Amino acid sequence: MANLVLKSNTANNTFQVQQKVFKCPFVKNKIQLTITPQKLYSINSKDFNVGILPPLVSKVEFENLGDKIIASIFIKQEIISSKNIILDIPITGKGFLKIDRFNIIEKVKTNGEVLITNLSPYPRSVVDNETKYIIKNNLGKKSLVLSKTFTVTEDFKFTKLPAYNISGNSNQYNVTTKIKKDKNNNVISKTFDFYYTSPNAVAISKDTQISFSVSTNYSSKQTYAEGITKVSKNKIYSIDKGRDLGSQGGTKRMVVKGAPGSTFSFLVSNAAGAMYDRSSGSFSDSGGIITGVIPKAVKGKSFGESVIRINIPRSAAAQTISTQFFKQEDVAVQKAKLAQATTTAEIDKIQGEGKIKKAKSLSLTTPTLTFNITMDSATLASTAVVAAEAKLVSTSSVTLTVDDGSGGDSAATDALFLNKKIYKSDGTLFGTCTSVTNATTLVFGDGISGAIANNDVLYAYPTTYLGPKVIIISRGTTATSQLVFLGEENRKELNIIKPGVHKFSFTVSAAVDNKVVQITRQPLFVMPTAPEDNYVAWDSDATKKILAQQADGTKIPSDWDWSSVESNTSVDMQMKCLGLGKVLSTDAISGVDHYSYAQIQVVGEIRVGNVGEVSSNLSLNLDNFLSVITPS
Repeated sequence: MANLVLKSNTANNTFQVQQKVFKCPFVKNKIQLTITPQKLYSINSKDFNVGILPPLVSKVEFENLGDKIIASIFIKQEIISSKNIILDIPITGKGFLKIDRFNIIEKVKTNGEVLITNLSPYPRSVVDNETKYIIKNNLGKKSLVLSKTFTVTEDFKFTKLPAYNISGNSNQYNVTTKIKKDKNNNVISKTFDFYYTSPNAVAISKDTQISFSVSTNYSSKQTYAEGITKVSKNKIYSIDKGRDLGSQGGTKRMVVKGAPGSTFSFLVSNAAGAMYDRSSGSFSDSGGIITGVIPKAVKGKSFGESVIRINIPRSAAAQTISTQFFKQEDVAVQKAKLAQATTTAEIDKIQGEGKIKKAKSLSLTTPTLTFNITMDSATLASTAVVAAEAKLVSTSSVTLTVDDGSGGDSAATDALFLNKKIYKSDGTLFGTCTSVTNATTLVFGDGISGAIANNDVLYAYPTTYLGPKVIIISRGTTATSQLVFLGEENRKELNIIKPGVHKFSFTVSAAVDNKVVQITRQPLFVMPTAPEDNYVAWDSDATKKILAQQADGTKIPSDWDWSSVESNTSVDMQMKCLGLGKVLSTDAISGVDHYSYAQIQVVGEIRVGNVGEVSSNLSLNLDNFLSVITPS
């Protein structure tokens, strides 16, 4: 019995076309072949076509089906044959990369002595004089992919300033430069920042080649100020803090380069804030500042290298080690500077250079981005529960007796108080209720920040949405909660301390019986520019919520509220709301149907490019894009 074979011999490394075999006679007038993208690629029906068709085929139509394409081949007539028939469909098309992936290949040509510092969030490898960075960037996104600094030591000067040449994707780059000069207006350092913007569509990845050239020459050693001799400037040129060792631990190697005899100080701390004790070789409360001196110059160079080794113990999970170096300067050099200072501002700046600044010495904990979900309404409401005693401000746990205002049992319940911030009627925060012992006793485990007077009515923001019931462990006790957590198993806060991708998914329902949740619009996120938060809370008017606006027309660019937007923080977000189960209500708003469900699922992906220098909290306000309504 003969077969009918339908296939496409198209040679393309971005997709593959299904092949089908049928027994003859064949009487159907349409056959569908599935076109599947190769890994890392996406395809769209609008990018596909066909060449000259076999006589038995009248036409081919393409349509999208999820991430695949269905090619419908229409057959002109019934096929009856005693021999095998092969129909080769000349399908043409193209796929596009889902993520812009390419390499930056860097070469440096130097003539003379120069210190070079590289910064990039991407993996790199070095072979001979060639450095390769493996770049992965979202389509259409602008990112700082490489920062390179060239610095001359005190005994050298640039005879040819650092320059670069770029080829491959060059039109996608924006390069900014920064220079530093000494008091004689000589350039002593030049930095290149390479910003790359990925195209909105990438069919074939293309590598970038960047070549640098720089020349320096020996110059007579200079003192800091005219007339000051025999006093060298305490000069640190570069600090290499070494690589992260992860949970395996080991020896962390750091290298400090500077002028021989220069001194330096630094602190090394772990995520718990314990400092490294060099004498014991461990992190403890007895740790402190580590000091060092740059040794004699490296042979053939004008600078010395001090190598510091820190023993990092093995741990159950990956750990983050923070290293903070402090600027120091010889007292005699400071006196020389002060003698030539002409303004109060200059004097204050000079006197501060040799000190360990308070803000620096307190930065022992790892900066963390904490992601939360706001499930309450934006209107402060009375709980009808009254304080039956007065309590002073305290940082220790506070137990508060409450009643209904007349000495009887109050309506204090978990639903009203547990894990919620409690306020005075004027909006003054008392603290967070961490436990509801019974109808007359509340516990504020972290203390209270505002004094509570006898007969103060307690206020809270009513809960609008509920997450699924989960068991959480907080402060050593086990409790049940319907808050939403984005961290491990949806039972812990999501705390991010290093760059990475974190996927999340959670469900919410209405906190009030006989209500449903409407997807009024999809959630929004736009990374703000430090130090301004771009979050705007929706206030009223459902027709404005659809447009991501407040009632007065003020635009809502982002639904994530930042406690503070810190410099060097980089976050990107993709989110989507999905209805679970049956549509329970359909409501037309501004002529567009909006659907409501018993439960809504929010799925997304958080991409952290850089945590920043200071911890910050981000809270997603569900009420900005969802609505609790009575089903129609």
